[in-house]
Amino acid sequence: NGYHGLAIEMKSRKGKLEKVQKEYFSLLEEQGWKTAVCRSLEEFLDIVHEYLGPEEDPDRETLLKLLNA
Repeated sequence: NGYHGLAIEMKSRKGKLEKVQKEYFSLLEEQGWKTAVCRSLEEFLDIVHEYLGPEEDPDRETLLKLLNA
């Protein structure tokens, strides 16, 4: 996928990144990381699927099981 890692910040629907979080995400992006802000489980799952790609992409049911473990 071309990235070194994935960093996700979960926020409420109206939640915003703090200045320090934006700075941290910028540093990660400069180092080749994918960053994302998710406001729902659905959005989180979409980002993980996109990041993993078709070769390593577990189905949603498997991801949910992993999250609940």
